[in-house]
Parts: sequence; structure tokens; C-alpha cells
Amino acid sequence: MSFVKFGELLKDLPDYRNPGCLEANNVIPYGDGYKPLPSLNVVSDALDNRAQGLAVLRSTDGTIRVIAGDSSKLYLLDGSSFSDVSKSGGYTVSSLGQWSFTIFGNRIIASAIGQNIQSYEIGTSTEFADLVSLQTKFVTTVRDFLVTGYNASQSQRVRWSAINDPTDFTVSQTTQSDFQDLVGDHGQLQMIKGGEYLVAFMERAIYRGDYVGTPLIFQFTKVDSNIGVLKSGSVVQYANSYYFLAEDGFYMFNGRTSVPIGANKINKFFFNDLSNTYSDRISGAVDPRNQLIVWAYPSQSSSGELNKLIMYNYLTQRWSTGEVNTQILGQAQTPGYTLEELDTISASIDDLNLSLDSPFWAGSRLFLSAFDTDKKLATFSGTPGTAKLLSSQIELEGRRSSLRNVRPIVSGGTTTVQTSSIDRQGDTETLKSAISLTDSGDAPMRCTGRYHKVQLNITGDFDDCLGFDAELVNEGKR
Repeated sequence: MSFVKFGELLKDLPDYRNPGCLEANNVIPYGDGYKPLPSLNVVSDALDNRAQGLAVLRSTDGTIRVIAGDSSKLYLLDGSSFSDVSKSGGYTVSSLGQWSFTIFGNRIIASAIGQNIQSYEIGTSTEFADLVSLQTKFVTTVRDFLVTGYNASQSQRVRWSAINDPTDFTVSQTTQSDFQDLVGDHGQLQMIKGGEYLVAFMERAIYRGDYVGTPLIFQFTKVDSNIGVLKSGSVVQYANSYYFLAEDGFYMFNGRTSVPIGANKINKFFFNDLSNTYSDRISGAVDPRNQLIVWAYPSQSSSGELNKLIMYNYLTQRWSTGEVNTQILGQAQTPGYTLEELDTISASIDDLNLSLDSPFWAGSRLFLSAFDTDKKLATFSGTPGTAKLLSSQIELEGRRSSLRNVRPIVSGGTTTVQTSSIDRQGDTETLKSAISLTDSGDAPMRCTGRYHKVQLNITGDFDDCLGFDAELVNEGKR
């Protein structure tokens, strides 16, 4: 037998002599192999409408709050229930709009185009209220400034508050409140991200804004003139790196330059699979527990929901895909449960889909999360779905051969094997019926052809999958 490793997912390369694998679905790239992608595990009640915003924010005193928004309300998570903390009268947010959130001291700041910027002081407020009479798509915090982007009719404008005062947007050299129009033919602002410096993503450019004090206050430099953001929701910040979708695929921006991460790997597949009708709903988030940047997107079969995931491991630089129905991605802090409170999750401990040793039950941990199609917050901590890994074509020195046996190298779970065999490139390939493993861990078969593919289907939880051993024999020899 010879060992065939499931390398990185390279869906855009030809099947023949592809150094990676052709499918890695419902799995997470991990080390040299793959581990299962957990399903959604509901942790809250439902919002009134489709989720259009989700964030986890930490105040200066260490308080962590989960905030969400839909077309008419803002909510804060209290245990497993979302409390309506909207201002009196609520809101009217377009179905194409999204809420943007940031934290400024102990203030939760929220914005959506068509609404005045909203403010909620942790420990003081009972509901949101207008911060200022300024409407903007995006808000973020840069050093000691509240920064806004895409102000009402000014789609290229970045505007910031007085230093240490998010309530004052009156232009003044004394308070250092001002604005900058990033004028050019590079399109409108698509997203802003803060921290020690500002990153402003245009449709076809990226600007960096560094604080320099008066008189300029912020100095803006166009650091990329060709690459920009295609969809606002695709921008994900982790530490000093920014991941996003551009017109020609996925990139990572390191504060100075943009680096392609999806070229010749998954870009072509992604654009062919993406629904243009609902593409504005693309949503991204970071999963530091698994070193992942995750995007949820609507595929060609979607009727509005985000029904596919595409995941990038930023340490191994490997990709995978998933099938989960969501409305928006983000992070959430689990509330924690006592043994008595587990009754609200399941009537029987034996029916819990997680071990009692799981950190999920202890609470105070941040998990990759999403709102499901029932408008309920859920963490990716449930029972894994069926994992599928498909090899590229394997052959025996260019000759016709019989594939006699496959032995999956999978730790845990239940595995079945499917194969396809063809004689000529371009022939129609059809996976044969699934074969269960014998007690020795083998899948005996007799598949004849010049080029063979092997797919492993893994159900249940498993530790890792590296590949398989394959027994190929020259045709006609025994």
C-alpha cells in the first residue's frame, strides 16, 4: 500500500497531479490534516427579525457584552436572553444595511446608515440614545478618537470626534475633531478598522491613517492603489492583520501591503458558487481557538440565507469549506450553566451534544458564533456534520490499474469510502456507492481504470484525518 495525504484544499487546480485535495468539506484545516467542524449549538432566544449585526465588546473595566441588531431593534445578551435596549421608537434599517459597533471607554457605540449614531453606557444606561445627530455606515475607535466612515451622502468621508470626547464632532484644531475626504476614482468607503491607526478600505484602494497631532491630526497614506474591498462584511481584523474579499479573490492586508491568499486555490470556486443576488450579506469573523478566518456566504442554491462557509487557517495557510445555514457571523461569550440549568438545554444529560467536560458549559469563553435561520444565537460547539474529503487523481505510473483496497487514516468517528475511476481525462466521473470499513479498518474493492479518486465520508466526532493507504495493482496481474 502507498500513503496518500490529504494536502491543502486546491479546488481551482486541475484534478490531475493536483498536490492538494479537491474537497475538504465540514472540516477545519489543522496541522497536517483536518479535524471536524462543529455544528451550531443554540444559546439564546430569538431576535424579532433577521440579524443584521453582532459583536462582542470589552469595556475599560473588563466587562464583556454581546450586542446584536436587526432592522428595528438593538439587543444586549443577558444570560441566554436578548433584551431590547433600543431607543424609544426603535429604528428602520434597510434589508441591505448592517449595524456597525465599537466600544469607547464604557460606551457601546452603534451605527447604521439612516440612523443617528447610538450610545449605551455600560452600568448606567437602560437603553440606547442618540449620541450625536450624525448618520454613518461605519464606526470604530482609533486611539482616543471615535471615527466614522461613509457619512450619509459623503461616501468617501472619514470623520472623527474630539479627542477623548465621542459626543463632539465640531471641527476644531483645539479639540482635534475634523474630517478627511478620501477623494479619488477608487469608489466608496467599504469599511474602516481601528486600533493604534486607522485602515480605510475603499472599493479599489486601501488607506492608512496615522495620528500625527495638529494641524493634520490624522495623516492619510494610500498604501494600495489597486486592491480594495468588494463586500463590506468580508473584512475581518485579527491583531494587526486584515482579511477581506476583493474583486479578484481573498487577500490579507498587514498594515502596509496586500497579499493574495486565495489565488490558484479557492478564488475561482468561490466566485462560481457565490449568489450575486444576496452577496451583500457576506459575513466574516475570526475563530482564534482554531486559528481560522471564517466567511459565511450565500451560494447559488441560497434563497437569502448564508448557507456555506469558507475557512482559512492563518497559521498553516490552508482552506476548507462547510455547510451551515446562518444569518451573520461573529463571536459570543457563553453564559455558563449549572447542572440544574442544563435542564433548559436537554431533559437528559445523556442527550447533551457536548461532553460535560467541555469549556462551553463553564461560560465566559468566546466561541465562533452565528445567528441561525431561526434568528437565535448559536455557537459552533455542536455535533459535527458529515465530513467529506476527496483526493486528487491517483495513478500507478500512468498505467491502468485496479484499486483493491483503501485504509482511511482517521482517528475516531465512523468512515465510509467512495471511489471513482476513469481511463481518459475528461471522462465523466461518478462516485460509486459508499463502502463501510471491515473490523481491520479496510475498505476492500475492485475499481479499474487509469485515474482514481477516493472520498472519505466521516460521521460523528473524530480527532483528525490525514489521508489513506491505497492498494493499486497493475491491471491483469494478481
